[in-house]
Amino acid sequence: LPTDTPAATATPVLGTATPTPVVAAPPAPAGITGTPIATAAAAVGPAGAIISAGTGEFVGFQAGTFGADTNVSLTIYGQDSLPAAPDGHVALSHGIELQPSGITFTPPAVITFSYTDAELAGADPSTLGIWVYVGGAWQFLGGTVDAATHTVTISVSHFTLYMLMGEARGA
Repeated sequence: LPTDTPAATATPVLGTATPTPVVAAPPAPAGITGTPIATAAAAVGPAGAIISAGTGEFVGFQAGTFGADTNVSLTIYGQDSLPAAPDGHVALSHGIELQPSGITFTPPAVITFSYTDAELAGADPSTLGIWVYVGGAWQFLGGTVDAATHTVTISVSHFTLYMLMGEARGA
C-alpha cells in the first residue's frame, strides 16, 4: 500500500471514495496536548478506501465495512503531543486518531504504521506493536511486523487513538 499519498486524499480500493478536505481538526481526545501535524478525511463508501495523511501511516477499509458513505477522519499527532509511553517502552512514528470516535464496524479496518531505522534506534524490534489509548492508559493490542518493509499492521473494529511502540532496548 502506498505511503506517499498527498494530504487530504483517499485512494480508492475496489471503488471510489470522495475526498473531503479537512477545514479544522476534530476535537482532540483526553491526553492529547498539541496540535495535529497532519489530517485527512474522506467519505468511505461501501466499496472501501485507503486514507493517508502523507506521514507514513494509513488506514484501509475493506469493501462492506460501511453500508453507506461514512465521513472518516485520520489525524496525525507528534509523539510530544501524546501521553507518554508506558514505563520501559518507547514510541515510534506518530500517533493516529481515527474519527468518528467510538463507532464500531465489520469487517475491520487495517491500520499500517511505518517506521525508520532511526526511530527504531531506541526500541527492540522484536517487541514492536500497536497500542491503543483507553481510559487514560496505553494498552497493548499487538500487530504484524514486516521488517523488510518497516511496517506494523493491525486490524481494528473501532476508532480511537493508536500508537506504534516497542520495548526500550535494555529494559
